[in-house]
Amino acid sequence: MYLLTLLIVVSKTKKYCIHASRIILSGHCFNNKNILYDIWILHTMHYLRHHFNNLFNHNQSLVRGILVVLILMPGICLRLWQILHFNIIYGYDGSLHLQYITSLYKTGNIPSPYSFLEAYQPPLYYWVCSLLMRLCTDAPLIRDYIFKNFSILLGFSLFFIGYGVYMTISDLFKDRKKPLWYGLICMMYLPVHLYISPMIGNEMLSAVLISVSLWIFMRCIKKRCFSTKYTLLLGTSLGLSLLTKYTGLLMLATTIMSFIVLLLYKPIPRFVIIRFALLASAVAIAISGWWYVRNAMLYGDPFIKSNDLEDFSYIYKNQQPGHRSLSDFFTFDFEIFNEPAVVLKQTDIYNPVYNNVLTGTFATIWIDNHLLYLKLKDKISFTLAKYLLVVGLVVVCFSLFGLCLLLWRSIRSKNFEMLPMFILVALSICGYVIYNYRYPYFCHVKAFFLMHLSIPVILGYCCAVQTILNKNKFVSCLYHVMLAAQILLVILLYGFYARY
Repeated sequence: MYLLTLLIVVSKTKKYCIHASRIILSGHCFNNKNILYDIWILHTMHYLRHHFNNLFNHNQSLVRGILVVLILMPGICLRLWQILHFNIIYGYDGSLHLQYITSLYKTGNIPSPYSFLEAYQPPLYYWVCSLLMRLCTDAPLIRDYIFKNFSILLGFSLFFIGYGVYMTISDLFKDRKKPLWYGLICMMYLPVHLYISPMIGNEMLSAVLISVSLWIFMRCIKKRCFSTKYTLLLGTSLGLSLLTKYTGLLMLATTIMSFIVLLLYKPIPRFVIIRFALLASAVAIAISGWWYVRNAMLYGDPFIKSNDLEDFSYIYKNQQPGHRSLSDFFTFDFEIFNEPAVVLKQTDIYNPVYNNVLTGTFATIWIDNHLLYLKLKDKISFTLAKYLLVVGLVVVCFSLFGLCLLLWRSIRSKNFEMLPMFILVALSICGYVIYNYRYPYFCHVKAFFLMHLSIPVILGYCCAVQTILNKNKFVSCLYHVMLAAQILLVILLYGFYARY
């Protein structure tokens, strides 16, 4: 039968299959008793081979989808593992966020911003968590599981919102599916998204609500549909984001500036845009305006922050570096690649993570530099962190290049769909720089303050990847090696060196 197997392999076409049958009939290969049986096996195997080849060729998207799911599974498992083992107290100001939730749960009243350090935050996230405690239980262990589930579900929802935004602007991509798969993989193994997911705090909810607002607005511009339904949806998401974190003000400013540009350049009736803008703003103010009016009446500042309160200012004044020069905003310190996880040092020592804004922001995308999630304790872990930073530098360059490319395509084609996204990116970067200039302390150099830009950054990455894959096979091969290295390094570092 070995000769039959060889003939089946050779028989790629019907012509060779007939030729193989003639050889069998000649009696040179098998006994005459088994001729018909051998011919039947030969044709059956050829049919099955032809059938599965056609199935693969006509369902490449299905096969690719299954492969992507298999690649994403370790990232999903890491997040599920976090639910079981991560201690929410280890999160950034985790105990303070928990104190806010507990205060709402016990008293039902919003605490004074003078009560504790995080009490100035808008209350929506903490209301939701206190409601979950009332519906379920206040037992510490179960309560922590509930909070981690809620936060990780918010993180997963960003993937679906990102898919919606991508499909809204998919006309700018030649191949709609491949860049999407690569973007999902990159986002799944983006360390800042991974280590923030189980932590208690309002960052993830704020990012989700701002991303929803961005998606709705971009969809309205694309379809030129400014109906009452979309107006209410946009106003509601804007209002909820303003009631979650002050970062929602950036999305509100983005919406206003986008409306102004649309009035000036977009061939849409001005009455339609003005009606849409006024109604969406009215809904947003109706939902969140009371919070800012309350702060102004009770404390004299609608945007009150703990940084400005005398009761807590000493905490910030004792933090390093306490000052920043102009070069700290425009230079990149490559020393971070030699020491990837810089923890607290004495104030007289220059620290590239805390002093340099660009370096610190880049480092906290890839490494939890405050070591609240990671525990880098041996040479292997530091080596993994160094390699991950090198890969991360390539990914960040990809995203920046892709964003510039998308901006150029939008300007060249006079495409206004991405107008809100680029305005949001510009305002967020400016706000982040101003915030770090006004409050020059190490605790403000954190990449997750820009978590709401996850989707724009991944869209830029998708655009860059599509451009690279269309070049040549060698460049494509190098990219896939880099992507595999990113996945492997994230799994090893955040799977085996997490603070569980």
